[in-house]
Amino acid sequence: MKKFFEEHDLFKLAGIMMLISAILSWILVYSYYSSGSLTVFTDSTMVGLTRSIFDESTVGIFDFNTYGLLSLYYFTITFVYVAVVAGFYKFLGSLNAYKKLTDKVADVFKGKEKLFIAISILLYAVLASLSTDYMSLLVFVPFTITILHKLGMDKITSLISSFGGILLGILGSTYSTKVAGMLVDSTYGIGVSYGYDFVIVLCISVIAYATLLYLTFTRLGKLKKNDKDIVPDMFASEEVEVKKDSKKKSHYVNIVPLAIVLGIVGLIVVLAYIGWSTALGVDAFNNAYTWFTDATLFGYPLFSVLLGTTTFKAFGSWDLFGAASLMIIATIIIKIIYKVPFDTIISEYGNGLKKILKSIILLMMIYAVLIFTVVYPAIPGVINQIDVTLGSVTWLQPVAWVLNGGIATLFTVDFQYTMSLIGSLYATYSNVQAAGFALQAAYGLTAFIAPTSAVLMLGLSMLNIKFKDYFKFIWKFLVAILVVVLVILYIMMFI
Repeated sequence: MKKFFEEHDLFKLAGIMMLISAILSWILVYSYYSSGSLTVFTDSTMVGLTRSIFDESTVGIFDFNTYGLLSLYYFTITFVYVAVVAGFYKFLGSLNAYKKLTDKVADVFKGKEKLFIAISILLYAVLASLSTDYMSLLVFVPFTITILHKLGMDKITSLISSFGGILLGILGSTYSTKVAGMLVDSTYGIGVSYGYDFVIVLCISVIAYATLLYLTFTRLGKLKKNDKDIVPDMFASEEVEVKKDSKKKSHYVNIVPLAIVLGIVGLIVVLAYIGWSTALGVDAFNNAYTWFTDATLFGYPLFSVLLGTTTFKAFGSWDLFGAASLMIIATIIIKIIYKVPFDTIISEYGNGLKKILKSIILLMMIYAVLIFTVVYPAIPGVINQIDVTLGSVTWLQPVAWVLNGGIATLFTVDFQYTMSLIGSLYATYSNVQAAGFALQAAYGLTAFIAPTSAVLMLGLSMLNIKFKDYFKFIWKFLVAILVVVLVILYIMMFI
């Protein structure tokens, strides 16, 4: 078994999860929650809690291929976005100006590596806790990894400093429409509002941040210089000679245009993926968008025609296609400024796709598990049994809530589908505040370790980290925070 996971362990783990979700479709009755009650069925006919292995509607051999490809169809936006990020940074990596810019940033933090790590994790966590789509933060990750490479940081430290921060923000989601917003949503929600138990969520966020930082620094201090598995500069490329007159432009002027363009891209991504109106009740960006798109020039709606209204939306309403379009526009602007040959852009974007292709295939497998779970819903029956067994014992209810949330998360990578699977059940609990916190915490903690966690597996794949090496580091964090979560739940429930 040890040799089995020596190579391509991430793909094997994702494959095992696909196999488990398929097997469950053969041996468990299909069921779903409706108004908190479990409804059981086989095919389209309601039946009792029995099921034959020869019943129809099971995941067959050919379905692995079919639903694997269906994940590409249903979640195209995610895969395209990941590919564009890779292409964009492969293009940037070919520029002298980008190399000089990242050198300058790295020089600022030389000797202050721990400060950079602390700031990086904190920024990712805060943005993810507010974001309408935490995957949008991937646009910052390659830049962060490049800086960490130049600071001589190892792979796991770099993973925690970037993807780990995003996972931390998921755990401590406050006004994120992607996580906390699903607890509020009129379709899936359980009866809480934005900012529910904000102090409690903030407490778990601070404790988790401090714990993760402590473990990261402790591990970093134990690593000897020769033992460090330095994180690679994954999108580095051969430099393209900039056709500006270097005698007339100083070293600093050379990087200024690129810094401005990337700074604007970063600012727009931050603003575009916060739920200003939905979560925070701020309508300024919606009003500005309406004014902008309604504006006319000589009687014609020039701006709405020029920019379009399908992808270009008000800040707070962007999907991942918006960020992908933004990076492509930035590529064109950088090309003009630095007079980069168009052929170079095509070549580097192609190289970026090659670089990230394995990670995209891995994501397709992960989302296939989600599709199996939704199309062949066997998991609700398992959760119902746990709820009946443990949930019926008052003092074990918090344990049951976290356990059920973890199981649901294991098979549903996206919290929207976790909520569609079991949200109705959690809405029936007398203390919905505690139930909501338990479900969010379970989702966040599971995302730190599950082989079906898109953020985690993407990070491990991109940085070429073995799952067992990551587990050796993260298990202490998970145990510590799980204990804290349960303590908080018992306080919320019984004190």
